[in-house]
Amino acid sequence: MLERLLVPKKPINANFAKATFVSYTLSKEQKAELKKSVFSFDEIDSAMLRLAEEGYKITFRDDEFNDCKACWLIPFGEKHPNEGMILSGRGSTPLKALKQAMYIHYQVFDSEWGEWRNEAKGEELDD
Repeated sequence: MLERLLVPKKPINANFAKATFVSYTLSKEQKAELKKSVFSFDEIDSAMLRLAEEGYKITFRDDEFNDCKACWLIPFGEKHPNEGMILSGRGSTPLKALKQAMYIHYQVFDSEWGEWRNEAKGEELDD
């Protein structure tokens, strides 16, 4: 009877556990450019569809460490050019976090994240 009460823990996804987080700090000029950019619903929908077609999972969550909302782009597939890395975007809302993640992915890295790996650190949001 006790055995039925014990619920096994969900195993940690080995790919996620091995992933390296990509952290890029925007310059003052990049922050200004990002802040003034406005996207329509159709543009956001198209960008999210494009990311999905390129093999990314888009995840949102509260980021308690940085006291903000976070968006993570997680590539899937062993032959994916960004396999083994997770790109983060942060903002005061989930939409602003997505906007930052897409900006970094497309505008800064041109879809190739390379070796942009930094230690996790808090930074002031300017979204």
